Parts: sequence; C-alpha cells; structure tokens
Amino acid sequence: MIKSISLSNFRKFDKLNIETNKNLVILVGSNAVGKTTVLESIYLASTFKSHRTNDLSDLIKEGKPYAKIFINSDHKYEVILSQNKKKGLIDGIEQKKASDFVANLHTVIFSPSDLSIVSGSPSVRRHFLDIELSMLNKKYLDCLSKTKYFLKQRNELLKKDNIDLKMLEVLTNQFIESQSLIIRSRLKFINLLNQKLNLIHETISNGEKLELKYISTIDLDKAKEIYKLQLKKEMFLKTTTLGFHRDDFEIYLNDHLANAYASQGQMRNIAISIKIALVMVYEQYLGKYPILLLDDVFSELDDSRQSNLVKFLLDKPQTFITTTTLDGVYSELLSKALVIKL
Repeated sequence: MIKSISLSNFRKFDKLNIETNKNLVILVGSNAVGKTTVLESIYLASTFKSHRTNDLSDLIKEGKPYAKIFINSDHKYEVILSQNKKKGLIDGIEQKKASDFVANLHTVIFSPSDLSIVSGSPSVRRHFLDIELSMLNKKYLDCLSKTKYFLKQRNELLKKDNIDLKMLEVLTNQFIESQSLIIRSRLKFINLLNQKLNLIHETISNGEKLELKYISTIDLDKAKEIYKLQLKKEMFLKTTTLGFHRDDFEIYLNDHLANAYASQGQMRNIAISIKIALVMVYEQYLGKYPILLLDDVFSELDDSRQSNLVKFLLDKPQTFITTTTLDGVYSELLSKALVIKL
C-alpha cells in the first residue's frame, strides 16, 4: 500500500504532498489540475517509464533543473529526473541498472489511451505484452533485451551487400532460441488473461463474451526451416520479416474482431476488463495484488456498468481513481474512499 506521495517540480507541481494510506483513493478535480500526473508518478516509480511520454523534459516543470518523485510504500521509492537522465533509488540506495529498479512496486494502470490496445496497431499490443511481462518477471525483461540485440545484429547483417552466410546462420539460431522464450511467455500470459477475462467482461458489459488470441508469424518447431525459405526475400528486403517483433494478438467480442466490430463504449469496456484481468493474473503469479490506477475510468460508463465495475474494486488492496466529479459515483465506493480534492 502507498502511504504517501511527494512530488517536486514534476509536471505542473512545484510541491505536492498527499497522504494516501487507504485502500481506495479518489482524486477529484477539474481537468488539467494534475490528477493524471499523480497516477503517472506512481506508474513511473513502478516501471521507470511514463505512460504518457518518452521525453524526460516533458516531466520536469518548466524552468526547473530536475524533478523528483517520492513514494512511501512497503519501501521508499524515489525517482530523480534531469533533462537527459533519470535515476531510481530504493530505500535511499541508487539502483545501478533500470532492471533492478523496475517491478519492485507493482502497478496496473488504465487510462483512456488504452483503447488503442483494441483499436491500435500490432506494435501497441506487443508493447502492452512486453511491459506487463517485464513487470511480472524480470527474466523476461532480460530475455527481451537480448532478443532485440540478436534481431538488430541479424538485420545489420542482412543489409550488407556481401553477407557472411555462416555468421547469419549463427545469429539466426541465437535469435530463434532467444525469441522462443519470448513467444512462449506471451502465449502463457494470453492464456492466463483469458482464464480471468470472461467472468470480468460478462459482468462489466452485462453478458458480452471476450477472448484474446495470440497470432504468431513463426512456427517455433519449424523456425530454422522457415528462415532458410525466407532467406532470399529477407536479403532483398534487408530485414527480418518473421518473428516475435511481428506478432500480434487479436481481440474477439462475441466471436467478432473487436477492432472492426466494437463501438467506442465497447472498446472502453474491453480495455478496462483486460486491465482488471491483469490484476488477477498478478495476484496468481506473484501472490499479491498490484496497485490499480484508474484514470477517468467512469467516463462513458452508465450506472449499470459502473455498478458492475465497482464489484471488482471493493476487495482490492489499493486502488487510485481519478474523476472530474463525484456526482454519480457509486455510493458504496464513496463510503469506503479517501477523497482528495486537487
């Protein structure tokens, strides 16, 4: 549980200190007062990344040399940002590698941009898989880094006019072995999500059926043979055409492809369901619930769906919710919440 949050020169805040020592925290205020910024700070202390930008300078208040996040939870997590670097500390000790800092404070975040998991490109869904699997298992993060290195080396070799075919074979075999761990982990993860998803989505959406299907571009059992058959094409295109970096997963709503069939409201329900299912996967995989961060989650949800969503929130260890108004927020939720006005 996060007991308190302190921000210095982060986004629009010169200073912000809030106590959050309760299972349910609702941040309420008009648009652009910094509600999402608070969630962003928690997520950054968890993943060492922002879910809103890749540019560190966006996170530092204009005219200030640095920004600082301090999260008091089971440990003390600190992130210090300057214009060209960031560092993370746990209990006052700087973590030399990003992978040592990542995934000590576990979080799952929903924001309106997560509708792109349904409607966006395959790269968005691959990014979702890689981020969440890296949080669940640091070995995945290490393997992902190694596999991307082999892919980069293989692509650089394919760009040469005179290719060393023996070196290409060595790199291809290393790439196959490494990416097989990535793909098998993704498949297992999708299966775990599916085990949780239907009950959640049927409840939130009043009966709709939801399923995820992983789409692999390579048959791992025949990978060596396939890459040999692809060699001429890849030499012509000068890039690796098949593999973990081209994979995707499809989302089916009532047995139809959701990105072609679902309305905006249905896409929102799907994204929320996936994130709540993810919370349950965390609990199964790690033996503890992550902190759930819900940004503007009640927007476009009618009373029935809001009531159904609340059923999944009341028994979780800690949830942060942002909203512009408390009007219409489920009364049972309000009765158990710490409400912070920004």
